Amino acid sequence: MATGEDPLIATIIGTCRVHHPLRKMQEMGLIELNNGGMGSFIHSTPEAMLRLNVLQGLNEYKEDLVKLQVGETKELKLKPDEDFNFNRTQILVVEISTIKVISSMGNPLQFNEVNRHLCTPYGEFGVELRKNINHAYNGRKSHVSVPEVDIPENFPTDYIELISSLRPQVLDEVGIFSGLKQIIDAAEIPVLLVNHINLPGKDGNKINSRNRLCKMINNYGEKNGISVFNPEVMFEVHRREDLLMKEGEDLNHYAKDKLDIVGFELMKSINSVLAGN
Repeated sequence: MATGEDPLIATIIGTCRVHHPLRKMQEMGLIELNNGGMGSFIHSTPEAMLRLNVLQGLNEYKEDLVKLQVGETKELKLKPDEDFNFNRTQILVVEISTIKVISSMGNPLQFNEVNRHLCTPYGEFGVELRKNINHAYNGRKSHVSVPEVDIPENFPTDYIELISSLRPQVLDEVGIFSGLKQIIDAAEIPVLLVNHINLPGKDGNKINSRNRLCKMINNYGEKNGISVFNPEVMFEVHRREDLLMKEGEDLNHYAKDKLDIVGFELMKSINSVLAGN
């Protein structure tokens, strides 16, 4: 646990659900975030492993792929700031939030960004491509078919070849365990794993794939002595209408005026890991 006036130093890999609450804690002087300017979001274990490699100076994002590899950000960075030193970090906080992964020629991509850049802007072609990607996931196929409709004139030429190289995969427990082990072994410092917000939706049921993922991560933590932060514990004392956006209906985003509550809960888990509990 941090003592005196020096805040503990953490590196974060994940989405807004870990970045934003812990940035709030940094504003309050309770933690120092050591991310080297790389505050963009990732979701899957391959994306997290790539980000860790980049932070450790073992890899860089590829200029022709980076838009498809990280969440929207003002500045697309291929590597951390020049003065960044991962070795200063005391704990690595890693949020994994999807079992769906996608890659090209061995390079991890982000499904949301593939959809944003290859599908959404391109009318019928984009709609069909999204269907083909979903079909590949659902059918556990090893590739994505190019849509049998005319390619729009404004569709980037380099993306046409990219479609044929897309490799979608839905990870099972073996895949999740393997990815987590790689991340934890490579970090060589204490790690706190963070699960998605695993609450029931409007229909009263939890999202199936999300629930499976959370169970896998919890199983990994139990079997390997790795701490896992499960956001649903916060809802034992806080109403979802207060803590989540859209009056509790948004299961992906915390309310902006309640980030301190989430941040404090994350800090408890971080401090517990560093204290060896």
